[in-house]
Amino acid sequence: MKNKKLSFTQKLRKDEEIIKPEDIKQNTAKEEMIQENMNQNNEKKLPILLIPNTILLPHTDMVINLEKSQAENVLKVLNEEENGIILSPKNFPPENGEAVEFYDVGTILEIKNLQETEDQYLLELQIKDKVHITQITDNHGIYFGEYEVIQEENNITTDEAYTIKESIDQASKAISQLIPNSEYILQQILQKQNVNEKIAEIFPYLKVTIDKKQELLEINSTKIRAFKIIQLLLEQKDAMYLQVDIAKKLSDNMSEAHKQNLLREQMKMIQEELDMVDDETSQTYTERIKEAN
Repeated sequence: MKNKKLSFTQKLRKDEEIIKPEDIKQNTAKEEMIQENMNQNNEKKLPILLIPNTILLPHTDMVINLEKSQAENVLKVLNEEENGIILSPKNFPPENGEAVEFYDVGTILEIKNLQETEDQYLLELQIKDKVHITQITDNHGIYFGEYEVIQEENNITTDEAYTIKESIDQASKAISQLIPNSEYILQQILQKQNVNEKIAEIFPYLKVTIDKKQELLEINSTKIRAFKIIQLLLEQKDAMYLQVDIAKKLSDNMSEAHKQNLLREQMKMIQEELDMVDDETSQTYTERIKEAN
């Protein structure tokens, strides 16, 4: 029988590295040891922020919109320094009593400012280091992650940085023309002058699966990740323009077909009215209608 491959979180549970409240209650000494370890290594343990379908690249500032209920859940688990780990869940909300499954690479963020609107919060974020999660603690549905910082290979040359920024700006301008009320987002992208910040700014708007975004986050070469993101962005732009072109052609064809149907109905009605007119006059009217079309 073939063994089923365990996910990262399942493996942690199998290895007893995810600590549940009931486990802690069964062993007071273990609870004290965990608490002591948290106090000694506070900088290496942060709350995990549950924002489904959200993956952010490191080392940039950005603004995101969250529904109030979602934002309030995030705010209540932040530490005193307003820091947390954005770690995307694979199955949220879980079904049929399943435990939440996480990816094992995320980013540390700090909330710098918060603005409340009628139905949303605008969160100004500073995205910090990329981290690898080594242990997850489940504290009555609030998760904490112990982590190690991942050092990325920042190997983009000056010429490559210029090419990357130009490609992103041009593609973003082209896409913005097809999306109503996208001027603000476009300006946020265009104003980024640092190449890695510009890449991070465009990243949330890529129309790819969460698995693909996680794959891009886990690439440690900023150059390789940048060119992969540009390729996806250009493909997205081409696909959008193709959809617009197809829709226009379909609309034109449907308009032409509708026009022909109306013309046939008009000709039928006129022909009925001309039943009492001699054949020569009737033929003349019919020809005029055809010529008008």
